[in-house]
Amino acid sequence: MFGLLNSYCYAQKKTSINEIRNVYDEKGDYYFDQKKYKKAIVYYNMAYKKDAANYYSVLRKAEAFTALDLFDQAAESYRIIFETDLHIPNEHRLDYALLLLKNKDIAGFERQIAEYNKIVTEEISGYIGSTEARAKMYKDTRRILVENESVLNTPESEIAPVVVGNNVIFASTRKNLYGSSGNDYYTMFTSSFLDDGRLGRLNMLNKNINSSESEHAVGYDKKNNKLYISRGSSINTGLSAYRSPVPSDKNSAISLVKQNIGGVSNLGHITFNNAGTRMYFVSDATGGSGGLDIYYSDLSEGTWSKPTNLGSAVNTSKDELYPFVRNDSLLYFSSAGHNGLGGLDLYVINLTDENPEVRNLGDEINSPYDDYSLSFTPSGFTGYFCSNRPGGMGEEDIYRLHLLDIKEKYEAYKFKRKTGMESDKINLYMSDGEEYNIGSEDQAGFNFGFQPEEAYKMVIQHENAVASDIMYNTNLTLDERAKKFLSPKPVKRTDIKLESGMRYQFTAGMKPLSNEYKSALKDLSDTYKNTGNTIDLTALAKELQLKEGEIYTIRFEKDTDRPATYKSKEDSRLFIGNQEVPTSGKWFFIVLPLDIEANFNIKTDIEHFKDAFNPKKVGAVKVDDKPVLE
Repeated sequence: MFGLLNSYCYAQKKTSINEIRNVYDEKGDYYFDQKKYKKAIVYYNMAYKKDAANYYSVLRKAEAFTALDLFDQAAESYRIIFETDLHIPNEHRLDYALLLLKNKDIAGFERQIAEYNKIVTEEISGYIGSTEARAKMYKDTRRILVENESVLNTPESEIAPVVVGNNVIFASTRKNLYGSSGNDYYTMFTSSFLDDGRLGRLNMLNKNINSSESEHAVGYDKKNNKLYISRGSSINTGLSAYRSPVPSDKNSAISLVKQNIGGVSNLGHITFNNAGTRMYFVSDATGGSGGLDIYYSDLSEGTWSKPTNLGSAVNTSKDELYPFVRNDSLLYFSSAGHNGLGGLDLYVINLTDENPEVRNLGDEINSPYDDYSLSFTPSGFTGYFCSNRPGGMGEEDIYRLHLLDIKEKYEAYKFKRKTGMESDKINLYMSDGEEYNIGSEDQAGFNFGFQPEEAYKMVIQHENAVASDIMYNTNLTLDERAKKFLSPKPVKRTDIKLESGMRYQFTAGMKPLSNEYKSALKDLSDTYKNTGNTIDLTALAKELQLKEGEIYTIRFEKDTDRPATYKSKEDSRLFIGNQEVPTSGKWFFIVLPLDIEANFNIKTDIEHFKDAFNPKKVGAVKVDDKPVLE
């Protein structure tokens, strides 16, 4: 048995998303760990540009976009990686699911959370090793989200939502679809699910179901595809119930059959188990605990049994309303009799427990006001209930609930990234991917000597880190959007000519410049009259169209726009400290963040600086959209 399982696991092994990485990922991780997410994204873009099989960079971009609250971009990154055949740690799928929920892609959320739970179950029980030990890797976690389902609500009263097929049926006192005025009784309406799981178009349920009485609840027998309509003078008085086929439209002809269950006809708020063989309902039948109690009846040979009261564990001297059964075990209901937060509260009891106890759903769901009539979608991840709590749109509103009881790995068992980057280093990159340390907590630099008759240019490039224009371009297909998203084009580029025969020294430091030194450099750049020989590029930010806090790359390349006579007979020489680095056929760059944590200085002859860097002499700054990484 062990050999069979071992062979199966080996055959099914996938390549990990963490296996294919490059040096740009390391730099991105360095900035990510410092919470400099925009900078990290620039490097992850570079990593993917270097190797299109590097989906680790796409995963890390998803996390960086999430940290920046750019949820559309984050979801797109996750979508791309989860369409690959790579092994991706399951905690990232949970992150993706919750992100889709933020984006109101409810259908996508439900698919991903279902897959997450499936993988957790397999990891705990389906692998070789101790199931008990694996179970200890996880902690039980509850996540709750409650939102007003505004598409259903009006200034009137909307209550009793129930999912029936691809629709939510609910009761409302509105007179029309728009809720421009109200009735003093409830009528049934329906709203269809859109592809992403949100609710959309509204309609009246059916003219033969709606009447001059109040229809204030509907139950659904999925097994037999039947509706059970509750009528009454209010939600808790004068109840009666009617069975109906599910109408095909608001005008279809249907007949209603009044229900009498084991001699009890004063009943309503009906719900069923999955098999349609047990009915739960409320009634003020004789012999109850007081008010409305919850009962059940079993179907045997086509006949419903005499109702059985659920007893004192559930029922109190006050009203218990709107039962709903989930997974044939969890009974949700509303009550004013149990220890609650005020008014009607929502409760749950596990009917399969040996000694079941009622549990209040807590203050993340309940309020000091009336909260009642909770039901769930078939997946169980999304529910709907109604409440008259403040802050709604009308007298009573319908709310959407996501109640997730899930298992999450303890942090100690989550994937730990390795990183070779040192937190106190700045790095220079060659176009072949080689990396060199050029900075420390003090300062360090590099010398680039241009050979006679060879011209170079320094390209200062503003990187497009968030690619938001791609996300909202409705003319792109999904594949086109993914391609552009993974290879974003920068938005600004500035070329500065560097003269042949000149030698430049570039210094990068991680300590901020003193105010005194900044002031001196600003005076220098403003007047060009200082006799010093160090020019601070930061002081020229306005002239070079650089923007504080944004991300730029500085790239040095041969100037192909110059006449052929400038062609060199030998390569220029790059020194990092005392180490010479080959530059033949390569260009190199650093990333320059113009903020208080870094500075970048150019040291050259002051007379040359006046001529080469003075905008009044060299003309306007050149801007185009050519990418740095071609």
